[in-house]
Amino acid sequence: MYTKGERQDSGMEQPQELIINMLNKILSLFKKGDSSLNSFERKILESAASELPSELAHILMARINSINLVQRINDGQEVNCFEMVQRKPILRSSHGFPTNLEEEVFADFTVCINGNTVCRGKLWLVNGVFFSIEYSDNPKYFANEDNFQVHVKVMYKQKK
Repeated sequence: MYTKGERQDSGMEQPQELIINMLNKILSLFKKGDSSLNSFERKILESAASELPSELAHILMARINSINLVQRINDGQEVNCFEMVQRKPILRSSHGFPTNLEEEVFADFTVCINGNTVCRGKLWLVNGVFFSIEYSDNPKYFANEDNFQVHVKVMYKQKK
């Protein structure tokens, strides 16, 4: 028996935790996404920002910080990022890079663990605004690793 306030650490969740977890899963089904980028996705984007001139890095970071809905498609191989305002997606011109293209590859990246390439991918712009991450391989097999490195080659050429 347990005294008041004690619980057995059996590895099983308490009823309140089960209910909260179940409600969170149901809510995520309705909104079809998460509210933010995970640390793996954020590191890739921050690595891209570090390769840019400061003015463009500031634009990209403002966009990254505005993202409040992330949809992961094809088991996470495609990550679409939205800023939602009053339940509608917006692309702020202040978060965009000068371009005449509707869609373009912003950067290519490679993810390495212990010197071995585990994945390649692309960062995409839509109307000059960062919109998605596309992975060559399913990121769920290595996204929880702590010892990964990201190498980014920015493809975007600033309009003069």
